[in-house]
Amino acid sequence: MSINLTSIFYSTSPSKVADPEEGAELFAQQYSQSPSVNTIVDFADFILESTPEDVDSLIQAALLISRNVALPTVYWTSDRPQSTSDGVFNIDFRDKFHSNLSISETSERLEFLRGSLIAGRARSLGLVTSPETVGAVGEGLKFPDEVTYNSTAEIAEIRVLGACLQLLGSASKLIELFGERFAAVKVIKSLEEIRMGTGDNSFVDVSRFYATFFH
Repeated sequence: MSINLTSIFYSTSPSKVADPEEGAELFAQQYSQSPSVNTIVDFADFILESTPEDVDSLIQAALLISRNVALPTVYWTSDRPQSTSDGVFNIDFRDKFHSNLSISETSERLEFLRGSLIAGRARSLGLVTSPETVGAVGEGLKFPDEVTYNSTAEIAEIRVLGACLQLLGSASKLIELFGERFAAVKVIKSLEEIRMGTGDNSFVDVSRFYATFFH
């Protein structure tokens, strides 16, 4: 039996995501009746395809679900015959948004920017963090001490936007976790030095974003 995630997380209105506790409880009830790896994989996709205004509630629900030790285990592979739902979700979720944060074509812009937003909020709310998500910020900001892969000007601009989305979602958490690597003065300096296209204008209005990032 497949689980209708929309009916769980939008139980009262198709335009309003459910309270995280309510969504987590409904998920646990239905999942326990028919535990399946496919349901966990679908849940990861559900978050990654959600609208920006719903991301926080769904991530908070995922956190509550991950802490529910009463959920039954599932057969995943022969090496993992009794996997916890949390174990399956964390691996699948990380793999998917890591893939979204790897961009080589401008056609991947939407997935990259959505992945950047989710990476920032997932880090800030404590769901997951990883070298790949952190590296994408340094790469986007063109830090001299970060590895930057060759890319076209268009892709470089998309990476800057992705870095800004991660900063908007978790700048204070980046500082808390990684200290001087993402010190405010370093981030601001990088933003000020990034130019748009062939012009001489800064890519972003740093003064407008400073308070949002770091206060």
